[in-house]
Amino acid sequence: MQYPNSHSFRTIFVVPVVTALYLIVNWQACAEPVAGDLDGSGAVNAVDVQMTVNSALGLSTGYSGDIDWNGITDAVDIQLSINAALGIVIDTDGDGLCDAAEANLGTRPDVVDTDNDGVGDGQEILDGTNPLSADAALVPGVVGMTQADAESAIVAAGLTVGAMAEEYNESAPAGEVTGQNPTAGTAVSSGTTVALTVSKGPDPGPNGEGGTWTRTFGGTGQDQALSIKTTPGGGYMVAGSFEPPYPSTSSSAVYALQLDSNGQKVWSSSEYGGATGGTRFITGDWANDVAVLSDGSSVFVGARLLKFSSSGEAVWERYLGEEVQWSVAETPMGMSVAAIPAGGFMVAGLGYAPTTTKQTDFITRIYVLRTDENGHEIWSKLIGTDFVSVAYTIVRASDGSYVVGGLSMPSFSSADLVLIDIDTDGNILWQRSLKGEGGALNLKQTLDGGFIIAGGDLTRTDAQGQKLWARSYNDEIGGRVTITSVAVKGAERFAFAGYVAWPDGGTKDMILGLTNGQGDLQWWKHYGGDNIDVAKSLALAPDGGYVLAGNTSSYGNGGSDVYIVKTDANGNASSMPTTTAK
Repeated sequence: MQYPNSHSFRTIFVVPVVTALYLIVNWQACAEPVAGDLDGSGAVNAVDVQMTVNSALGLSTGYSGDIDWNGITDAVDIQLSINAALGIVIDTDGDGLCDAAEANLGTRPDVVDTDNDGVGDGQEILDGTNPLSADAALVPGVVGMTQADAESAIVAAGLTVGAMAEEYNESAPAGEVTGQNPTAGTAVSSGTTVALTVSKGPDPGPNGEGGTWTRTFGGTGQDQALSIKTTPGGGYMVAGSFEPPYPSTSSSAVYALQLDSNGQKVWSSSEYGGATGGTRFITGDWANDVAVLSDGSSVFVGARLLKFSSSGEAVWERYLGEEVQWSVAETPMGMSVAAIPAGGFMVAGLGYAPTTTKQTDFITRIYVLRTDENGHEIWSKLIGTDFVSVAYTIVRASDGSYVVGGLSMPSFSSADLVLIDIDTDGNILWQRSLKGEGGALNLKQTLDGGFIIAGGDLTRTDAQGQKLWARSYNDEIGGRVTITSVAVKGAERFAFAGYVAWPDGGTKDMILGLTNGQGDLQWWKHYGGDNIDVAKSLALAPDGGYVLAGNTSSYGNGGSDVYIVKTDANGNASSMPTTTAK
């Protein structure tokens, strides 16, 4: 092989390399390999690079090395060939897209001859001088679209919707396109058929495990679920209250209820002796929330903290504020509890200002407590100066601090949504009051560091608690909607639960809805009978569905019973519940 003198070599390589560097910096990465397989080996390798070099030097190779089709083989083509050999692919036709046009570089038998020159070659590129003829099209990318939107996009591109296959998919909701053939950007003839693969949602599993079910639990009195969380074993832990039977004279008792993945009761605190003889009635209180630990044990909060083992044995019990010797009348009430990864718990709720008592003027303050792993107080504080202040929810943020959500009422006629970011030493990092937004009944941190909040309406904030938007769905659903709980379904998808009061004035149904990142309602479902059925808490099921917990007077054993609804990923659920004694 002969090479030119060094001067000629510098002329060919040094000057064009400036252009090559510019293109390397400014062209975008693609998902398909760039054409450069000059020797037809099926891969771009050192032989192809050398052949491109030879072509740039004017040496005969038998193949064109003009990969970018600018009329000459130069340093840009050499760099493209090197990039291809390294697996680095760029937008070689400069149309701003990483698509099949990149595959049309070089003569290939699988490339459609759109310019009718007898070969499938680089002239098929959409470069402005050689547009695709009217009888050709590029396949649109439809993966991630709904089936309806995908079919519309295919037809709009001059193509035909082909066969559709369905598959279970853990990450894609039912109805979402998960595959297509031909792939996005492929150059094809007009009318070509595009086949789709569409998700059926998560696999329900054998024998309906993880599928849909509806359960009620209770007696003839007043029983309710206030919180539900998933357990490490794939089941659920429910916190609430029940009305104990005679001879108890108390109107309420703590209700701790563990369910398996099919909604069957594992154990509950309403049974004397429980599963292993360790549980008992805990009267005069109720459980507003529960934190489930990695070992399957759980801690419930009301006027006290209660820990149960994974098998339902009572481990310990602590009254809130007992170590500062508050009187029973002034005992704080815990509304929410969150576990600290290093050990211990953060509790939020309501307490009473030191100069007042519960029996007189009902002036309350937001109460925040930190305990050790055995429930002993490390510190507590009261926050707020308004007429009434109360915290309903506390969550651990991604930075390790805890965000408290609640309500503050400057007067009887106004209510503000309150957010407080506090660290584990009790230092307040920031505090926000959203005027006229009601309160925060439940909140979750979004993937961008902000928060999505249930407080009657649905509110989204940034990471510092500044309001981004607030949405009400009364008009879209057709009744007075109260949102009580939220969940983050993805980067820009939020689920909410609560209830809707229908215009007839006497009926309320559980509701479940899904929104996009701007709060636009994607779908909603309602559950219930002819009376009052409400959701107080929402959890994401391991199979991609949803679990709602609350109470019903339409079903059950009478009075008001605990009502648990397990849906699939689209909110579909069994219509009639299975009733079980509490």
